[in-house]
Amino acid sequence: SVDDRNVQEHAAAVLRNLSVNPENDTMLVQEGALEALYRLLSSPEKRVQEQAAGAMRNLSVNDKNKVRMAQVGAVMPLVTLLSSSYDEVQAQAAMVLQNLSKNQENRSRIVLDGGLPPLIALLWSFNETVQEHAAGTLANLSVSPENARRIVEEGGMPLLIGLLRSPVERVQEQAAIAMRNLSVDPENELKIMEEGGVPPLLSLLRYNNESFQRQGVVTLRNLSVHEENKIKIVQEGGIPLLVSLLRSPDKSTQQHSAGILRNLSVLPDNCMRMVQNKALLPLISLLRSPDSAIQEEALVTLRNLSSQPAARLSVVQEGGLPPLIALLRSGIPVLQEQAAATARNLSGDDTIKTKLVAEGGLLPLVQMLDVANPNTQEHVVASLANLTMDPSNDNAIMQAGALSSLINLLKSPNILTQEHAAICLRNLSTNADIKIKIVQKNGLPALTPLLRSPDATVREHVTVCMRNLSVVSEHQVKIVEEGALTLLIDLLYADELRTRIEAAVAVQNLSLHASNESSIVKAGGVQALIPLLSSDNPDLADAAAGTLANVSSTNDQARDLRIIKSGALGPLAKLLSSTVVSTVEHVTTMLRNLTAYSSDLKLRVFEAGVLPLMVNLLKSPHRTVLQNAAATIRNLSFHPEVRARLIEDGAVQIMVTLLNHNDEEVQEHAAAAIRNCMTDA
Repeated sequence: SVDDRNVQEHAAAVLRNLSVNPENDTMLVQEGALEALYRLLSSPEKRVQEQAAGAMRNLSVNDKNKVRMAQVGAVMPLVTLLSSSYDEVQAQAAMVLQNLSKNQENRSRIVLDGGLPPLIALLWSFNETVQEHAAGTLANLSVSPENARRIVEEGGMPLLIGLLRSPVERVQEQAAIAMRNLSVDPENELKIMEEGGVPPLLSLLRYNNESFQRQGVVTLRNLSVHEENKIKIVQEGGIPLLVSLLRSPDKSTQQHSAGILRNLSVLPDNCMRMVQNKALLPLISLLRSPDSAIQEEALVTLRNLSSQPAARLSVVQEGGLPPLIALLRSGIPVLQEQAAATARNLSGDDTIKTKLVAEGGLLPLVQMLDVANPNTQEHVVASLANLTMDPSNDNAIMQAGALSSLINLLKSPNILTQEHAAICLRNLSTNADIKIKIVQKNGLPALTPLLRSPDATVREHVTVCMRNLSVVSEHQVKIVEEGALTLLIDLLYADELRTRIEAAVAVQNLSLHASNESSIVKAGGVQALIPLLSSDNPDLADAAAGTLANVSSTNDQARDLRIIKSGALGPLAKLLSSTVVSTVEHVTTMLRNLTAYSSDLKLRVFEAGVLPLMVNLLKSPHRTVLQNAAATIRNLSFHPEVRARLIEDGAVQIMVTLLNHNDEEVQEHAAAAIRNCMTDA
């Protein structure tokens, strides 16, 4: 009745007023306010809807309430209210969803409940508040790459670009944040340009507003990775704006402006335009910045500029050599690397080469590796560590006879000298030829003991080096023979995430060699790897799954039973839903292997709830995943209980469609599974 609605409106208004005070949150939630408000969202009375949504907006500021609201099912009615004919209701609903969308799980729920189309439609609204919060919600949702892709598919990009020109700065800012997130996807780099996004993004740089400038330069930096955008940004007058922002008081704006110029400077024509627009002096000034990230961007830009012969002398004339030489001695790896690369370019000019060598150039570095003074030795090996980050320096370092000295320095009593020597070998070991030479020069006996170094940084760099060396098949056997396998498995328990990841990848590489499978099992690899399947880090989980897939490739039912009894099935089942394709490939491979022989193992895998997930993967666009899923279902279908479930769940119909798949292996597995199911028909 009307009276009932009035009561509801006033009750919701009271809750809305109370919820303005965060101290009331707990009391309101405990008294069931969320559930009551959730029901009122579906009221036919727009004033009730507005008050209920307004109260929810206030409560949704609390992080715990964000979760609770989704749990009580509030997302769906809020999405429905976005299509209300009343601006006030739309605005309140959009505000709540903007708050809820700050929670990662809620982002998925909003999209699953159909939130994208009405949110995108609201970008057309004449109400600036509605526009602001619809764009703000989309900005939050677009943090997820999948959501960003969906927003583009649903037509949101041109509307967001249009809002960059809004006369309301709050709307512009939310649109700019959303565009920044959309620009992270390489597929959108060209689309944004084609939709006319570059001019309004450049216009953001003209505002005397640090937030606008920051969002604009971050987005343009992403766009500037694409070759066509490098041209477009320059055509639209971007270089003078970016050069001016190199003097911005905001460090982030400085960094990203220099980063855009770095990308633009890949094209020779752009290099001379930067020189003409007087970019050299502010770039050189940034080499003295206390912020190493800013130094790096400016330095790489100067490196690119110095690749053009016509620009080299200008770099020196503007005073570039003193700060460049200082950075060669800085001890910061990435800066040393880029400074060395710039010095290499500049040394193409005979005049500049003379000055560079006179002020402490590159060549003497290798010659000083064996000096007696440990401090000098440490400084030299640190400089070389950075130089080796540029692969073009590899051959010069090798020809100078550096390798034997670097290996010897791994035994230095100075931990820092060990560290920098390990960095050098880590970098050099990315080169296919040098990998072999490191092992030939007895690098493994020197590297292996440092896997248990008391210094975490040394352990990390040595582990990375082992990972690189382990790519070579012959090395996979030698590394195990040297005793490194047990140490690498021990590092799977390390406190440092990066070390664990690198050790896991190294063990994964070693597991590619059939002779190492049993060694990994005997060394406790299975027990160490299974917990990593549940890691929040996708690289770690991927490497663990890959190793276990390789280890399980042979028929050893005792080993397979040990894997299952160690608790692998639960994490494996969860990883079947991973968005990382290689991880799903590894997991499906492993489950395929585990279900290949033993009827008992088939039943255990089935009871772990794997079957529905495998059936879902029959729709995968990835061939290996599809093959493994079909093969696993084929294996499982030998068990009567599984056959019954396949028929009940309608999986047989999917298998029938796969009989026409263009992959013969998929066809074969599908046909076999169908035959097995038909035995019970």
